[in-house]
Amino acid sequence: MSAKSQRPLTLGKRAIVPALVAPLSVLFAWTGAAGGAPPLVGSGSSPSRQPALANGAGPRPASSGAATMTTAGSAAPTPASASTTTPASASTTTQPTTSTTTQAALAASRLLAASIAAANSERGLVWKATLHGAGNDLTEFSHAGRLDGTEVVTGYRNSKRLLMSIVLIGPKAYVRANAVALEVLVNMKPQAAKKEAGRWLSVSQADFAQTYQSIAAGLTVSSATQVLDLVGKLTLLPERALAGQTVVGVSGISLAFGAPGSQKVYVRARGAPLPVELVEDYQGVLETMTFGLWGQPPAARAPAAAVPFERSWLQ
Repeated sequence: MSAKSQRPLTLGKRAIVPALVAPLSVLFAWTGAAGGAPPLVGSGSSPSRQPALANGAGPRPASSGAATMTTAGSAAPTPASASTTTPASASTTTQPTTSTTTQAALAASRLLAASIAAANSERGLVWKATLHGAGNDLTEFSHAGRLDGTEVVTGYRNSKRLLMSIVLIGPKAYVRANAVALEVLVNMKPQAAKKEAGRWLSVSQADFAQTYQSIAAGLTVSSATQVLDLVGKLTLLPERALAGQTVVGVSGISLAFGAPGSQKVYVRARGAPLPVELVEDYQGVLETMTFGLWGQPPAARAPAAAVPFERSWLQ
């Protein structure tokens, strides 16, 4: 789910994985004719995305069906019981190798880590999210920066019209919305929501941490990119054309809904692997999130005459 539809984008400070400096052609070099494991570039992925080695990896056993060898001039073949198993000390074993499936998962993990790192290094981005299912039909349009951002939320929740505008300036979030949005998305009491509808409200992070976090989620680069993180075994998806550019994808499990959901993340296949699109399916709730205008900070300005938020308004 998107930020204002109870998707917890802001999950606290994360360890930023250093950007990988090798081009994607190097990252995927293991798929060539020579085979082998992908190159170890950068510092690797976070623990939650670290794939496990395939079960059973290890030396290849000697074949039990090898022919029995005899010396020239011998009267009879060597008994099978003494010859069908080659002594371990004389056998030639193959060095342990990582399975192709695990190699692909490792490459996918590295690509996702590189994409998140590249995204978090940018000064700004514009993202648009659409959410359909379970009574939701919402659209969010946000311009996120380092410490500030703007957002407009429109749509319906259980057939009720929602309208909300948000401006984030560091430790203060400003919100103006209709009564339904204030009640559903800001958790205000119905009476207070009706009274304060259409007015700019100022929410201080110091005084209303949880409310601030809910409103501000997705309005900074670091919180917007939280949705990209996947867990479990990742799958590398083939290149394809998307939004006028070539992308490569990673699929896996997202926990952004609070429970597992299937998610695909598509990133640029050329140059910096910045995110292009995210698609998630969580028990019939479908979300599509597009990313663009990387590097452009928002022009966020605090609205004049905003009314300070009051604790008595909360449910």
